[in-house]
Amino acid sequence: MTTAAEADAATQHEAPDELDIDKTNAAVSLIMQLKTKTISAKKRLNIIPVENMLVTMIVFPPKV
Repeated sequence: MTTAAEADAATQHEAPDELDIDKTNAAVSLIMQLKTKTISAKKRLNIIPVENMLVTMIVFPPKV
């Protein structure tokens, strides 16, 4: 049986692993802007890896 203090400590420890909602929303909105622009299919294929990299950088920033 865990005490309230132990449960609270566990919650605080897990918090940094959660996604930052604001950063996630910013990433999604950026991608939606890229997707809604009319771009030729060839150029579109060049943008996809950049999108994926941006999402990775925004949602999971590099650990310092």
